[in-house]
Amino acid sequence: MTPPGGHLAGVGQGRTAHGRPRNRVLGVVGALGVTLLVFVLALSLVTGIEAVAGRPLSGGDVGHTTLGDLLHPAP
Repeated sequence: MTPPGGHLAGVGQGRTAHGRPRNRVLGVVGALGVTLLVFVLALSLVTGIEAVAGRPLSGGDVGHTTLGDLLHPAP
C-alpha cells in the first residue's frame, strides 16, 4: 500500500503502473485499432462490390458472397 503523499515508482512520469512507457502502450492499442478498422472497411468494400456485381470476387457460384461462403460452407 502506498503511504499518504507517496507515489508509485514511474507512475505520473510518462509511465504506467507496470513501468511501461505510456506512448508504447497507446501506440500498440492504436495500431490494433487502426488494423481492425482497415480490416472491417476492406471486408465491407468486398461485400459491397459483390452485392452490386451479383457474383463473388472469389469466382464461386453466382448469388453467393465470399464472406457467406466462408461462414457457411457447403456440406
